[in-house]
Amino acid sequence: MKFLVRASSILAFISLPIFAQTACPIGTAAGSATCGPSPSQGGGIIQQQAPTPSGEWIKTWGAIAVGNSTGDVGLAVGKMSKEQAENEALIKCAQNGALDCKQNLFTYRNQCAALAWPNTAGEYVIIGGPSKDTAAQEASSACGKKASAGCRVVYSECSEPYFRKF
Repeated sequence: MKFLVRASSILAFISLPIFAQTACPIGTAAGSATCGPSPSQGGGIIQQQAPTPSGEWIKTWGAIAVGNSTGDVGLAVGKMSKEQAENEALIKCAQNGALDCKQNLFTYRNQCAALAWPNTAGEYVIIGGPSKDTAAQEASSACGKKASAGCRVVYSECSEPYFRKF
């Protein structure tokens, strides 16, 4: 009879559920604060919260205005709005007396732009692109198709976004 009492006590002890923290990241000892609940407790996978943004990306504008009558160029880069970029480029273009700058206005946002000018007679070309080099190569190539004596890139710049911290 004593044997049956002891055996039933042992069996009762073994059948009790055991709860422990077993969902630990690799290399972490069990029981550490970084361990999560065991799968039997409804966990097992440690959920991490998404990071809270600490700022925002501000997109900027650029513009190029060209006066055909004088050949003057007005440039703006890193402006907060399209209107600011256009106004600054037009004002700079008109400073030497060009009256037709508004007809030849190129605006761009969060990208690069290049202006290629013909070496002799021909049409200038303004092209936007993902980088200064790409925009410059494409502008030079497109301008070269229109000008017999080739072209040179006279302007290449990017209006890049910047990160404003909260």
